[in-house]
Amino acid sequence: MTQINFRVNNDEKLVLQALAEFKGVSVAEFAKQVVLKDIGAVRIDLAFKLLSEGKISRKRAWVLSGLTYHEFMLEWAERHAEELGLVKSDLISKTDYSDMIKFWELHHRYRKKNLKHWKKQLQLL
Repeated sequence: MTQINFRVNNDEKLVLQALAEFKGVSVAEFAKQVVLKDIGAVRIDLAFKLLSEGKISRKRAWVLSGLTYHEFMLEWAERHAEELGLVKSDLISKTDYSDMIKFWELHHRYRKKNLKHWKKQLQLL
């Protein structure tokens, strides 16, 4: 967890104290709730903006938005959003998987070849 500090003038402090008291929470908790509420809307807009520009995939946009998957899909439908296709980061992960598969295939062939060699050696005994 991280702590964030910011300064307010005396008038703003009085307003924050009054609002926090009205809500029945501390000033710090009230400020946190207000900031996180504002960030929530910005996160959703940013997620769909980056998605529409093709900079992130749908899954990354969903995670960035902070919404549940159901809420994200409803927002997706309301905004008539589209995914532009594979994102560079997605291509990298798919490439990594294909390299890993090739490695395992080569390794399996080597093991098979080695096994045949040892079977042959055992037959000679």
